[in-house]
Amino acid sequence: ENGGSASVVVKTVPSADTLLSGNLSTMIFVDEDGNVTSDAWVIVATHSTITNGSLRRYAILSNGQILSIPKTGVRSVYGTTHQLFNTSGSKTWIKPTGCREIAILLWGAAGNGGDGDTSNAGGAGGGGAFLQLIRDVEDVASISFTLGAAGSGGGSTGSGGAGGSTTFGGFTLSGGDGGQRGGVGSAGGGGGVVSGSDSNYESVVSMNGGKGGNGYKSSAGGGGSGGIPGIAGSNGVSGSIVTGPTCIWPLIVIPEVTSTGGDGGLGSSSAATAGKPGVGPGAGGGGGGAYSNAGGAGTVARCYIIEFYC
Repeated sequence: ENGGSASVVVKTVPSADTLLSGNLSTMIFVDEDGNVTSDAWVIVATHSTITNGSLRRYAILSNGQILSIPKTGVRSVYGTTHQLFNTSGSKTWIKPTGCREIAILLWGAAGNGGDGDTSNAGGAGGGGAFLQLIRDVEDVASISFTLGAAGSGGGSTGSGGAGGSTTFGGFTLSGGDGGQRGGVGSAGGGGGVVSGSDSNYESVVSMNGGKGGNGYKSSAGGGGSGGIPGIAGSNGVSGSIVTGPTCIWPLIVIPEVTSTGGDGGLGSSSAATAGKPGVGPGAGGGGGGAYSNAGGAGTVARCYIIEFYC
């Protein structure tokens, strides 16, 4: 369930005061021998917060990386690791020795697509929400949180189940709603929502989930495609398949992650198909095509915790 990686880099930036004055600059990654290891990235935003009585400043780069900026303008990061949590239920992050700051990337659970009936396609599942946080952990030993389960299949009602709630500190990410069964209404499920606050964390990015697409109401009706964080799925159409939206997340240290909403199922008397499952974090399942095809599964909540040693 948990994984890690490590590297040694020196990150050089202008002083915090220069950054906060609105002047954009670049960051260069250098190894222990002074060799440049990657391209420079433009600083696109800065944030500041008061943690434990001290003002801390952060830069957000165009590649999605977050940097803690000291007043001197130079920060050395001696090893950067991460832990992945990708199953539902109660979890506990244990601080590694020497870790001083963490960045949290959190996706809520997504809804299951609704089943089609004999004459109407099902609506798609709503996408999970997304939340990115930063916290100073010098005085923290562990952090407990809860990840929501993916929405369940239609069962006897044929409508998709909603994703479970995810909680982290004072924040809650409600799960995306399930899509309606064809004939019940064929509506796509609403996206998950971020709520709450917590003074121990700085919220860098907050994004509600996209609504699932509606199913098409006819015997040739196609299911809607699943929503993902920030992007709604497409409504189903007659006689063809609508594909799910895709987002590639530029993350910190860890490899790229892609979210793709499930494709809607095809409605056809000769070649009807089930809705496809969502792929990647926060991805809702596609609605099932007409002629009683099942909706696709949504995805479980996911959390990356990036650990900075600096």
